[in-house]
Amino acid sequence: MSFNNSFPPERMYPNAELSPEEYELFVLNYFRKTYPFAEIAHRKDIVGFDGVYNIDLTIRFEELGVHFLVLVECKHHKSPVKRDYVQVLKDRIRSSGAHKGILVSSSSFQCGATTYAKAHNIALIRVINDEFRYEIRSNRVP
Repeated sequence: MSFNNSFPPERMYPNAELSPEEYELFVLNYFRKTYPFAEIAHRKDIVGFDGVYNIDLTIRFEELGVHFLVLVECKHHKSPVKRDYVQVLKDRIRSSGAHKGILVSSSSFQCGATTYAKAHNIALIRVINDEFRYEIRSNRVP
């Protein structure tokens, strides 16, 4: 079962039976509604200095005359997300020159994943029912 860009509102929760692609489209719909001014693409190839990476979602927008790129990886897991997934996203951010990385999960995050994300300024979002909750937003400088 696949969804088009007009994701039905009656399915606005990450059902356990969603395929990985359906979960990605669920997250894509959330970002499109929340940030209608941004250009959001699904499964886009991003060229890094050490290879090409297929990213679940890319978000591009312009603020203050600067073009920004955000990489979003979606994990529809039953068990907590491990640090390894955050490390892979960090490497893709570094290689591509992206400005921010976000990992969105339907499950919780292991302690190591949270610690690593905080240290490397990667946002972690947990989806609970229809609510997107930030576990980590950014490592703010006082």
